Amino acid sequence: MLSNRKELETGAFILISKDMHYNPWQLLFLLLAALLIASCATYTAVDYALVEYSCEDIVVVGRAKNVGHSDLKTEDDLLDHSIFEIEISIKQVWRGNEHRKIVQAFGISHAPLREDKDFVFVLSPRDRRYEVKTASLFDDRGHVALAASCS
Repeated sequence: MLSNRKELETGAFILISKDMHYNPWQLLFLLLAALLIASCATYTAVDYALVEYSCEDIVVVGRAKNVGHSDLKTEDDLLDHSIFEIEISIKQVWRGNEHRKIVQAFGISHAPLREDKDFVFVLSPRDRRYEVKTASLFDDRGHVALAASCS
């Protein structure tokens, strides 16, 4: 243990005692160090929504327009799912080959998609339209990531 005040001030450890006097720069340094340590201890990486897809799927960023729906009437469906008919306006193609700006799709859900937000869609080809396998809300800060390879 350090024995006197001079050793306390020049010691390897920073000890705070009420009879010790620090200049404002030392206190600022201690405060910033404490904040830095606390932020490092509590920092978590942004959770990325990992978009997985099959090898025949296409992955696009776009906006949905709900054009119709039909109820799925089953006894075990507690959430009252429906088949929604959707027009997807494609803004970017992340994977696959689709040159049209608007495609027809359908999806099964208990509620329609928002029409005022962009989504990352995983679309599976079905006849002349697509089935929506996944619709992840897209934000331009990059919190959605595409899986490295198809499954």
